[in-house]
Amino acid sequence: MEFALFALLTFIGAFKIAAEIRACEYERTILGPLLFLVGLTGIIITAIDAAL
Repeated sequence: MEFALFALLTFIGAFKIAAEIRACEYERTILGPLLFLVGLTGIIITAIDAAL
């Protein structure tokens, strides 16, 4: 369940990053990269926890 949640966060973050690349400079936010990093970190932690 945790893996799916973090995968969803990673997907949403990647989608927002792609949208922010096309946005004007004043419309860009840090939310996309932040969601992506939180999701990716969560996936890594969940994978390590599952392996141990």
